[in-house]
Amino acid sequence: MNTNRIFFKDNAVMDRATIDSTGVFLATELQRLDPVLHEPMADFSYSRDIDMTALDIGDEQTAFDRIHYTATGGETTGGKSFVSSKVTEIGTVGLDSERVVAGTFVWAEAIRKSVIELAQAQKLGRPLDPQMMNALQMKLNIDSQNMVYTGDTPAGVKGLCNSSLVTETVVANNAANASALWTAKSDEEVLKDINTVLDLAWAATGYTICPSRLGLPPVKFSYLATRKIANQTMSLGKYLADNSLCNIVNGRPLEIVPMRELANIATGPTDRMVAYSKRPDVVRWPRSVISSLPVENRGLHQISVYYCRFGTVEFVKPEACYYAYGF
Repeated sequence: MNTNRIFFKDNAVMDRATIDSTGVFLATELQRLDPVLHEPMADFSYSRDIDMTALDIGDEQTAFDRIHYTATGGETTGGKSFVSSKVTEIGTVGLDSERVVAGTFVWAEAIRKSVIELAQAQKLGRPLDPQMMNALQMKLNIDSQNMVYTGDTPAGVKGLCNSSLVTETVVANNAANASALWTAKSDEEVLKDINTVLDLAWAATGYTICPSRLGLPPVKFSYLATRKIANQTMSLGKYLADNSLCNIVNGRPLEIVPMRELANIATGPTDRMVAYSKRPDVVRWPRSVISSLPVENRGLHQISVYYCRFGTVEFVKPEACYYAYGF
């Protein structure tokens, strides 16, 4: 018996083929219809975790310059620029620049409606445009989310969670040297794991930038939020944020956020954490605003094209970011 077909006494049949894209279903006078259209579940956090910078639809590449300064010093080479009153040669400063270039990608999607669908939607009092725009916006957000966190494999570009420019370390085992998992560690040992990652990034920048954010897989984030510290006064997550190296150096608690893209992305595969600062001079993502072309009529259809341009995640200061796994 075909369970996807419904037969009625008057020989009428309703199956998926008879349900139009306008959402027309068989309705009876005894049916209470929920007027709310329930969309697919989705959550997007890319705008929370990275600064977005301007990009134009005509830009085929993005670029930025890294500048390195040099100075010869004074009477002692490499020392302070002290000179005597009888000096005849004074040291000079110089600079060395490096241009970092990355490609961009044109993103485009179209909304296609037939005049028949429009007439049916009008008859039902359920306009198509908002639904189709919601679908297009969701596709834009899905692609933006993937581009920011993991890049694009066919294009050979990486994102915030898997960049080869970022150094990675493995967390240490617990005091008994039996396990590196947080479930087997004390509160102080978990704090040491996080502070070690923050300190490695801080040291890599010459102790100029201490990371202010920590991205974790959702399961590990939930574990920190629900586990209580030994004296039961607060969650382990709050304890870590308040007692982190970030709070001591930057004067504000470490911001710990969940990133589902960090799950099973490291060697093993195992979960990964990422320590960084949400600053455009550290890491950023360029994307243009979405634009549209005039509506085009083709036969019985109306087509609207929407487009924008994606850039690649730019690690301006990759040494200010750090990965860790094994926890």
